[in-house]
Amino acid sequence: MADNATVEAPPTLEGWYVLHDVYAFDWTSWYSLDDEERGELSGELSAWLGASARSTASSDLADAGQFSASSPGAGAASASGA
Repeated sequence: MADNATVEAPPTLEGWYVLHDVYAFDWTSWYSLDDEERGELSGELSAWLGASARSTASSDLADAGQFSASSPGAGAASASGA
């Protein structure tokens, strides 16, 4: 996650657009890490998501939301918007 570049969504004829970022998580690799490595990666992810949310919140031109969905039977989905 070293690249913090902002991706611009292409404009449409209507003037509205949505950029979807979808990520998959490799749980097998995650669980193969020790607690210290997982803690470091969690901190990096948290900082990256926070910077992304602050960047969007400071713009009058954009709204953003972050959503988390789990597989069926694994618990309820949660969502938060900025």
